[in-house]
Amino acid sequence: MRNLVLFSFLLLNISTASAVVVTGNFVPGSGNTNLITNGGFDSSLAGWSQLNFGKGQFLYNSESVSGTGGSAQSSPYFGFSGPGFGLQSSAISVTAGQNYILSGFINTRNMISGQAYIDMSDTSFDINLGLDPTFGAVTIGLDTWQFLYAAFTPNVNSLRVRLVQDGFPVTAGSSVLFDNIAVTLASEFSEPIVSPVPVPAAAWLFMTGILGFWGLRKKTLS
Repeated sequence: MRNLVLFSFLLLNISTASAVVVTGNFVPGSGNTNLITNGGFDSSLAGWSQLNFGKGQFLYNSESVSGTGGSAQSSPYFGFSGPGFGLQSSAISVTAGQNYILSGFINTRNMISGQAYIDMSDTSFDINLGLDPTFGAVTIGLDTWQFLYAAFTPNVNSLRVRLVQDGFPVTAGSSVLFDNIAVTLASEFSEPIVSPVPVPAAAWLFMTGILGFWGLRKKTLS
């Protein structure tokens, strides 16, 4: 009975948890996510549909978070304010009532203004990764990949994921990269590991010198 209560508590935390934003250099192959059809944009945008509304389009970019494959790059035709344009996935099968994690990587190095996010096409259980601080807001102009994820529970058995760049406003030339878009059962999900930042060799030499000087000084004083 105690185990059942604990399991229920964990499920409750998964289904109501706030989104997380992880930034850094990620260890290739770490974490566990279930990429949707061509969610890694290996060689093209196949399986995705443009939603440009005359504002812009998404292009294939050879840069990726893993160093292999590619990513989807937003490309506005001009600067604008208001609703923008997007890229929509093919239908994804899910089970109503199950707990899932929506996740993906965003690189905002060339994003000057506006909003960039991952959502589920305005469903009743929608979340906006990258737009709303409640669900995880990206940092504009950051020259590294940002991994975002949040839990949701669908009430349908099929959904579509959408990548969006909105203009409030969008500046001409402002672009965003999206990669490794995934919908994963919450029980199978784990976030990628961030590589530790190496200490530069010069810093090690400086620290070694300081320690050596301190040891010599202590010896001289004694």
